[in-house]
Amino acid sequence: MNERLRSNNQRTTVKLTVAVIVCLVFFILVARSMFAATASDDRPVNFVFLVDVSGSMLSRATMVKAKDGSQVTLFEALREALRQIANDDRLLGKSSKLSVITFGTVVNEKSSWPNSVQTTEDRQRLLNLISSNEELQADKHGDTYMGGALHTAYEKAKQLQSSSEPCATTFVIMLTDGWDEPPKNAAYRVRDEANILLAKKRELRAKLGFDPWPVRVIGLQRLPERKSGTTTAKEVATILGGQFIDVSSQQNGTVSERIFLALKKAVDEQKGKIIFPSDFKLVDFGKAASEGGATAKIPVRLDSCYPEDVTGVVDETGKAGKAAGAAPSGAMTFALTQPAFTLNPHPPDTAGTQGGDNAEEITVKATVHNSCPAGSFKGVLRLTSTAKVAGSLPYVIKVPARIIAEPEEIRLEGKKSGFLSAEGFAVPLKFSLKEATGSHAHANLKVTVTPEAAVLRNGNANEPEHVAALSFNNGKSLSSDWNTENNNSVDFTVPAQIAADQAPGHYEGKLTLALDGLTGELIAPATIPFTLIIKPSPWEEVAPIAVPILVICALAVAFAIFLWLTNIRRDGTE
Repeated sequence: MNERLRSNNQRTTVKLTVAVIVCLVFFILVARSMFAATASDDRPVNFVFLVDVSGSMLSRATMVKAKDGSQVTLFEALREALRQIANDDRLLGKSSKLSVITFGTVVNEKSSWPNSVQTTEDRQRLLNLISSNEELQADKHGDTYMGGALHTAYEKAKQLQSSSEPCATTFVIMLTDGWDEPPKNAAYRVRDEANILLAKKRELRAKLGFDPWPVRVIGLQRLPERKSGTTTAKEVATILGGQFIDVSSQQNGTVSERIFLALKKAVDEQKGKIIFPSDFKLVDFGKAASEGGATAKIPVRLDSCYPEDVTGVVDETGKAGKAAGAAPSGAMTFALTQPAFTLNPHPPDTAGTQGGDNAEEITVKATVHNSCPAGSFKGVLRLTSTAKVAGSLPYVIKVPARIIAEPEEIRLEGKKSGFLSAEGFAVPLKFSLKEATGSHAHANLKVTVTPEAAVLRNGNANEPEHVAALSFNNGKSLSSDWNTENNNSVDFTVPAQIAADQAPGHYEGKLTLALDGLTGELIAPATIPFTLIIKPSPWEEVAPIAVPILVICALAVAFAIFLWLTNIRRDGTE
């Protein structure tokens, strides 16, 4: 019987272990899928790398410093840069495609190499091939056949375009340390091939509204802009409407790091661009309202193939020093009316038209603080975005004469007392009203303050925990007469009585203001927000741990008593 029970227990243990392992595996898979779903968009950026393997790449006269401080040839520096590029999933994502084409005396496409890195194994294989001296090597007697390289790049770019989504960008990257030195009887001339590639780029731009084949020519040493009888790398970039990047002129990092950073910058520049309608010249907030707030709408258009987010707004008024007509520093702040605005993509117009029928509106809120005097103020705003932004925009806002509350928001806290049971406490909500700087209305006002309930922040939306209005001055309003000509300010105190059974937490509420007798454009706040932090009593702090311990101790004592009584009975019967 004991053997059978032991066997059943072992089988049960095995089943439970298997079940736990299955649950863990399932959890990991779900977590990975959730992470993948929330990861940044993997936008396809294809690459055609034209790698110079001519003899000069092995010259000892042009050796450079490697990351470890040793001297290496330009070719080894180039190899290290390719490794960095291949190992960075921000540049080479899972949906990207690539082709590595070497050019010296002959042009050779590495067609057996992975053309994408959809898996970790693909990426590692690509890294191994780049590191292999057999797979990637320079010819110490090789020429620099740029024409053949551009011809092969053109054919490869067409192939990548046909197998990618329409908005995919295909970079043509030529990495070289020299100028065109074709072999005898070369079939392709560099300028002819450059012009063919350029014509195709123009055709695609007219069709898609943007350049899907940006070209970068990266010079690995200081190269001449022009050289008699040949075509320099810089001239190739100019013909193709691309960019020539002379990494030798950049001081920071090794040559391989400079190549990598130059390419990373080029990819970042392919982000969408936010532009404004040509007839939109000013962000006009109008007149600030009673709470010191004002809003304005900014029409924008996203030139991109993908959605982008407007994530914030920055006041750049004081960036270049004190500007004429600007408000005092910190007197007002700006923010989006929601955490972010997602813009719909629109391919750029070939004619460079800005805005138009595809414009969307971003709403920006200005908050005027107590330190801001009355007057009309000017400044400069810039939107922040995952896309590039065309530039800054001037703004204007009018602040009328106004009554202000100090503080703008009341914040106070209290801790419940009591050791074995919680006890309530009392706190005062204090504030003052006064005229803002530059506001001289000299009005006779009757001020009425009415408290409202405070709701627990992050509480249950359906059944919110709250501090009842009766807890504040017994739910009654406070009134006071105020002649602003005789008194600069008037003070108020609203007593709050917090019950012992009130749940701890951060409560948000407001005091409603009513000011009778406002004249002209004089404005005043309608509410004063407050935050009340209720801290738990010492007992409430330890109760979550203490109660289970006490229960366990009580059960243990009860069980011990049960065993003791059982033993007594057993001894009595014996």
